[in-house]
Amino acid sequence: MKEIKDIEIEAFIQATEDPEKVVLAIQKMLPPNIECERFMTSNVRGVYHNPIQIIRTKLTQNTRQILEYIAKRISDADKNYLLQTLSRRIQNNNLYLRFDKQALYRNIVQLREIKDTIRVRIGFSRKYSNQEKMKGFLQELELIPL
Repeated sequence: MKEIKDIEIEAFIQATEDPEKVVLAIQKMLPPNIECERFMTSNVRGVYHNPIQIIRTKLTQNTRQILEYIAKRISDADKNYLLQTLSRRIQNNNLYLRFDKQALYRNIVQLREIKDTIRVRIGFSRKYSNQEKMKGFLQELELIPL
């Protein structure tokens, strides 16, 4: 049984941003041999009626490899922070992460809480419905410290 069912990635693109650069930032979060080929796009208006494009992709293949790749690239400080905030990031077999969009474009995988982020939802199998089991698996992947 697969531990990770899917990984969904979402980004909001402001009118001042280049959509191709945001897609490139998302791609830099993934292992070089894995490409996001299909993005769903929505166009919405912001609070001040500014145009915002939302892009989403859902990956169902190589999900463990993707998470291992991310784990290798984030800093120890981010891993510790992730451990400290883990309980509020888990909901219904999902782990929610946000990464700094600008840092990803510069090829740096860095957690960020607010503003200008790429949001990632990692869907786990029912086997990890217990937070402690999910924590153990994340430690096995070295995404969080022991």
